[in-house]
Amino acid sequence: MPPAHAQPPQPPSDVPTYDPRPTAVRFHADLSSQVRFLMGPVGTGKTVAAIMETFFVGLRQEPHRDGARRPRWVLSRSTYPALKSTVIKTFEAWLGHMTRVIYDTPIRATINQPLPDGTTLDIE
Repeated sequence: MPPAHAQPPQPPSDVPTYDPRPTAVRFHADLSSQVRFLMGPVGTGKTVAAIMETFFVGLRQEPHRDGARRPRWVLSRSTYPALKSTVIKTFEAWLGHMTRVIYDTPIRATINQPLPDGTTLDIE
């Protein structure tokens, strides 16, 4: 596992300041695992870390020929109401200015954000 002091990539300037806790720093620093899990007590920032990771991976992804970085994710909860009250609520709090939530079955969220390097972040 990469060292715990490794910092995640910085998001664009219009994203709120994110100061991850030590467990989240280790989560973000693990760039080699295909599957990662975050566990811990309520209120420790797991959902924020997972949402910010979707952003960080998109920033690190090599752009396609058209200049778009298109990572796709699944963030889940044990129930649909829990998904709405935690994951979607946190997306809206942290990235709401660039997130479009589609309340369908399943709920989807998309981010389409131009980046300073001329590419576009296109997350689903």
